[in-house]
Amino acid sequence: MVGCLEGIGETGDAAAAQTYGKRYVFADLEQRSFEIGTRADWTVNARLSFQVYLQPFVAAGHYHDYHALAAARTRDYIPYAYGGNPDFNFRSLRGNAVVRWEFHPGSTLYLVWTQSRSNNADVGDFQLGRDLRGLVGARPENIFLVKMSYWLGL
Repeated sequence: MVGCLEGIGETGDAAAAQTYGKRYVFADLEQRSFEIGTRADWTVNARLSFQVYLQPFVAAGHYHDYHALAAARTRDYIPYAYGGNPDFNFRSLRGNAVVRWEFHPGSTLYLVWTQSRSNNADVGDFQLGRDLRGLVGARPENIFLVKMSYWLGL
């Protein structure tokens, strides 16, 4: 998405009588993103299979041409000198792996590992290689699950 108007925030300003003592700040946003979901399944035999899913996601946003709302209940804007840096880079990686083993007819054991990691930076420019490398140092959240079902032949 390129060039859409986004709300940045608001600041108190006693001189802004038309907007009730506040400046409502907007800017043009240039945003770029990358996402690719990848799934692989491997069936060894009818009783054993493996599944893997990975989803890397990278988004970068750069704000420019700051404006403030000129008056309440209008769509009129005036140029505004914004002193902050709302630019962003968001990086995320989610993945899981599943092993399914039917150890007895009707009885199955599942082993599942899920990992997610993410981090932010206030750079604002899109560089895929740099942002994917930035995920390596992000703190992972790991979840391990074990599920077993056993068929009782009564």
